[in-house]
Amino acid sequence: MKKSILSLLILIGSCMFVLAQNTIQMPLPAQNTTLTGSVRGYWFTSPTCFTITGAQVPFDAATGDQSIAIVKLDSAPPLFSTVTNNFTLLYLTQSNPDTGIQVLNIEVAPGDIIGVLGVRKDASGGDVNSYATSPATSDINGFPVTIQRLGMQFSLSTTSPQDLWTEAAGSISRVFLYYDTTYTINVYATWQGGTSYSFTNGASSGATSVWDYGDGSPLDTAYNPTHTFPSPGNYNVCSYITGACVSDTVCTTVIICPAPALAAYNYTINYPTVDFSDNSQNAASYSWDFGDGSPLDNSQNPSHTYSTFGLYTVCLTITDTCGGVNTKCQNISVCPAVLPISLGSDVTACGSTVLNLPGSYTTYTWSTAATTSQITVTTTGTYNVVVTDAAGCSGTDTVNVTINPLPVVNLGNDLTQCGGIVLLDAQNVGNNFLWSNSATAQTINVTNSGTYTVTVTDGLGCTNTDAIAITLLPVPPAALGNDVDICQASISLSVVLTLGATYLWSTGSTLASILISSGGSYWVQVSATNGCTNSDTVNVTMNAPAVTYLETQSLVCVTASPITLTPGIPAGGTYSGPGVSGNTFDPAVAGIGNKSVVYAYTDTAGCVGRDTSVIAVDPCSGIGEVDNGKIGIYPNPGSGLFQITLLEEAELITVNDILGKEIVRLIPTSGQILIDLSREEAGTYFLQLQQAETRTTFPLVVVR
Repeated sequence: MKKSILSLLILIGSCMFVLAQNTIQMPLPAQNTTLTGSVRGYWFTSPTCFTITGAQVPFDAATGDQSIAIVKLDSAPPLFSTVTNNFTLLYLTQSNPDTGIQVLNIEVAPGDIIGVLGVRKDASGGDVNSYATSPATSDINGFPVTIQRLGMQFSLSTTSPQDLWTEAAGSISRVFLYYDTTYTINVYATWQGGTSYSFTNGASSGATSVWDYGDGSPLDTAYNPTHTFPSPGNYNVCSYITGACVSDTVCTTVIICPAPALAAYNYTINYPTVDFSDNSQNAASYSWDFGDGSPLDNSQNPSHTYSTFGLYTVCLTITDTCGGVNTKCQNISVCPAVLPISLGSDVTACGSTVLNLPGSYTTYTWSTAATTSQITVTTTGTYNVVVTDAAGCSGTDTVNVTINPLPVVNLGNDLTQCGGIVLLDAQNVGNNFLWSNSATAQTINVTNSGTYTVTVTDGLGCTNTDAIAITLLPVPPAALGNDVDICQASISLSVVLTLGATYLWSTGSTLASILISSGGSYWVQVSATNGCTNSDTVNVTMNAPAVTYLETQSLVCVTASPITLTPGIPAGGTYSGPGVSGNTFDPAVAGIGNKSVVYAYTDTAGCVGRDTSVIAVDPCSGIGEVDNGKIGIYPNPGSGLFQITLLEEAELITVNDILGKEIVRLIPTSGQILIDLSREEAGTYFLQLQQAETRTTFPLVVVR
């Protein structure tokens, strides 16, 4: 049985305390930045008596759920990285969806060290601090207050305050504190059964309370005590309160009835009507509040019809014969047998579909074990959901889902290659195709770089798409043109120059062009800086008639008469060379030395063939011939042994045959030298004398 409570208002000194009557905001500096993650806050030393009547995290940094903690520190917090857990937790709310001012009643005395921490949730669900510069100056009821940085290395939305620290500088996290200079002391008595009551006076644990129960029992100094009275009757219960900011006495009357009221009831739901059955003890009168705004009902066992399903708080208040009042409240879910919910008609979809249940329910339980308001279905089957609302009412529905598979479309990995053509195949023979280039065939040939997309639609109307990026790198030009068929000549083969490219010919050349004078197959490979290569081959045919010219008169004296040249094969050609006129050779005109005579023949195609013979023109001056006073040769002609006399110093002497092959090579060590050609064939050989920068050639004639 709960008795009426007498509340007293007390004036103490200059402080009048009325719970949450005023909400004066303690000033804070403006936000200058934000911090995510670990919580920050501030601490200060109270300059006066006041009551914290509310707290709120401002919306400057975020607008989501708020978390706030208020502590009373035993001493000033230590400098980071030293931490303290010597504090009393006065208030804590974590991830509170009520974003408004949280109503509080925390008594603060002069000298108390108060710490405040607070954050809000941002759009991503993370903790965000609204930062401001510290230290900062504020005031409480006109008394100056210095606000300093306070923090812990944890998230306040998941962790209670612990390991607190401060820093001489750094930002604070902004939390609005509201206060009042009044405080209300109330005595509350709660029946515990029989003649026992529990008591509280609303004073903080820091205050001293002395209880007088008015029944002659000893005074009690317990905080929020419980007392058993000796017998029924009326008792004047007083609490004497002494604290830093309050000192007064508050009393109330407790009536112990011989037959105290104890409210109780049962109910039966026949939706939408609920039948109530009274089970109270010692009730003299009844008052029913059905929780839907309808008028109070004073009958003992009423029936009530609700206009709609929902969760209702139904309270029965009874009064006993002593005037004592007792109330019993219960939350009742007034529900139909099944809530009217619908997943809609059966579904046929391609690949997947989303099953969504409109409305806002407390719980969802799908046949897939999912617990969300919607699910994604990828397989054919029957799906069921059971929901409950805030009132505890439940409903269920079932839907059949047919999932048709999507066509499998795979164009392969992105491709980079050197030029050429790329064949893209969407496969899925017999389906419909639409490419990003508007083509509608199953395959397309790609000749340009780009991203190509295809959408395939099957006979059920299901579509799927794939894309591939094609990069065709430029190939360097390497065209050598058509095969060549020409008369014997020197010609140039070349390719177009490409910046930065390298070249390799079948001849080994690394230039962009080569010069050739013979037929054959020639190829070139061009390599560009992008790694691409190109090559080409050309066949070159050089035509010339076969010509043979072997001069039988290979040695003549310079004083000899002109000779007729040996006929060349085929006949009809022409001769050319020093001393040549028509088909005759004049040694006097040609002069001493080896003279090359060329026989040329032109065929019917205009191509020219050539052959060459050498005629040695000898001075035939006889023994001991001296040339310009440089050398003496004896005998010459000779059978193979030649005595050489150097009339001037020489560096090198060589002897070559008529074809240029070197027979003798020596460095002279004296003025007399023997040249031995006795093992060589008869004919003319050429001695070359090198003196400083001068080279002089003399014929040596070997006769048998």
